[in-house]
Amino acid sequence: MSTPYNPQQNGVEKRKNRTIMEAARDMLHDQDLPMHLLAEAARIAVYVQNCTPHRVLENKTPEEVFSDKKPEFNHLRIFSCPMYIHIPKEKITKLYPS
Repeated sequence: MSTPYNPQQNGVEKRKNRTIMEAARDMLHDQDLPMHLLAEAARIAVYVQNCTPHRVLENKTPEEVFSDKKPEFNHLRIFSCPMYIHIPKEKITKLYPS
């Protein structure tokens, strides 16, 4: 966030926003997804950036500095990867699509 009426800080803010939007746009373009998913892609881009080490933080991640724990990455997947949902047999009715 930048201080209002202080144009000296706007450069950093604009550059960060541009980096986020470029990453989001690239994720959508790479997977041939529609632009209405831009907000979700931007959210994921920010999440990944917060899990990335930064030189200013002495090669620690923002998450690590904030919580004193190294972030885990085993839950990350390719953006827009296939997903399968298991529904137990007890929950499936005869009218449920197969």
